[in-house]
Amino acid sequence: ILPFDVLLILAILLISFFLIKNSGNKNNGRVFVQADGKKFEYSLQNNGVFTVQGEIGITSFEISDNKVRIIDSPCPNKTCIACGWSHSVVCLPNKVFVQIEHSAKHNDKVQFDAVSD
Repeated sequence: ILPFDVLLILAILLISFFLIKNSGNKNNGRVFVQADGKKFEYSLQNNGVFTVQGEIGITSFEISDNKVRIIDSPCPNKTCIACGWSHSVVCLPNKVFVQIEHSAKHNDKVQFDAVSD
């Protein structure tokens, strides 16, 4: 192995590490919540537990590590809690809708992965 080969391998490793580290960086994300006819907005960086008043009671949700989940709700079957961490969670009986939206702007134009009719 030549010294140039070692430098090339190190450069590839550093670039790979940088790309992997920044590929999941979603610092501009927002959490949008609709409950009882009202709309709320939270920063995805604002980790914590939050509550909103739904149609039949209070729903608690948690924001952590760029994810969201419902942790408590007055609904009878608790399907929303069983969904776990997700990008969007719905509690239909309490009419609470929680959705993450990541900022995908590049050169002031929104970039899409795919388009469907």
